[in-house]
Amino acid sequence: MQRRKFLRGTVILGGLSMVNSIYLTTSSPLNEFPAIRLPKPERHFENKNMEDAIKEFQKNVKEEELKKGINNCFPNTLDRTVNFSESNGNIHTYRIISDIDIMWLRDSSAQAMPYMAFVDKDYELKKLIAGVGNTQTQYIIKVPYANTLFREFLWKAYQENLSYCFNHISK
Repeated sequence: MQRRKFLRGTVILGGLSMVNSIYLTTSSPLNEFPAIRLPKPERHFENKNMEDAIKEFQKNVKEEELKKGINNCFPNTLDRTVNFSESNGNIHTYRIISDIDIMWLRDSSAQAMPYMAFVDKDYELKKLIAGVGNTQTQYIIKVPYANTLFREFLWKAYQENLSYCFNHISK
């Protein structure tokens, strides 16, 4: 019987020793959500209507975590992953996924959905979302069965590597 108590106590103490004391306090940084938005000069796409919607939401909600969560998450796609360009009347939006410089068809469409509610009031946002469709169409015409899209310079490198591989395999 003593052995069981000893083992149980050892396991509990061993487990507690692995827990950082910061998790056990009530005023820990885990209870505070930091503002993680990029500074304005580093944002890829800014939109006044989005900023107004965030401020309106924060005015009407009491929970601080929810306010900060919306401030951090809702504009994140526009701040970090969207590259919008317009030249000669052609609108293109290339939307990367976090750390990989490719555009997935499904993800780029899904990431545009939360902003659809604002397109009737905002011409710039409407162009941005239309640019996603334009870019997808341009790439689908090139490679009909692809589900990921490369930027033009990456596409050329991909083709060169692919032709190199085929040349060496066929020999």
